[in-house]
Amino acid sequence: MHHPEKTGRQPAPFEGMTLLHGMTLLRDPLLNKGTAFSESEREQFGLRGLLPPCVLTMQVQADRVLKQFRSRFIGKCSPVHVFWGGLDIAVTRFSGRRAPEHPGGIPNLPDRVTREAYSHEVISHGWWPGQGPLGKAAFYSYTAPAPDGLSDAKLRPEQAFYSKDLGEFLMMYDDVRTATDPDNALMEFLQSTYEAGATLAKWDRAALERN
Repeated sequence: MHHPEKTGRQPAPFEGMTLLHGMTLLRDPLLNKGTAFSESEREQFGLRGLLPPCVLTMQVQADRVLKQFRSRFIGKCSPVHVFWGGLDIAVTRFSGRRAPEHPGGIPNLPDRVTREAYSHEVISHGWWPGQGPLGKAAFYSYTAPAPDGLSDAKLRPEQAFYSKDLGEFLMMYDDVRTATDPDNALMEFLQSTYEAGATLAKWDRAALERN
């Protein structure tokens, strides 16, 4: 047996869980990845014929819902894209107003780049694949500059929360994945965090949102 702590190799998904097979695996809400199971995993765990034939990775599914969310906004908005640096999938909305100069100080990011990136008010949403201080995949939202009271805003669904350490709203990927309706759970997180930031920052929502 190879030990990851000795070889440096990270265990593959589901390693050591080969007793779970077919419908037994799919009935476990913590392990059922749905259409995100790869072709090799479907073969290994006896899932052929038990899932739709297409393979939709976490990234593909996050991209799809973020694009639906983006379509609700008619103001200036970035495309859904892979963000350089963090390699997260992100989409950013702009109020159209200039922001106070950013103080800088973000690790590994030159201050001149930070000040250009945050020269105007933004609300950004995205999906982290699991790197960084969290260590787990999560959806996030932040408003820059952050208005007073943002951390106390009421969010949907109940699994969403504000991280004081990161200064952002978070919803863990596993909470989305195991929800009764994952698409709706994620859309509620995106919409409620946008509404919190835009309302408290006094964005002109009537002019920026699709009615």
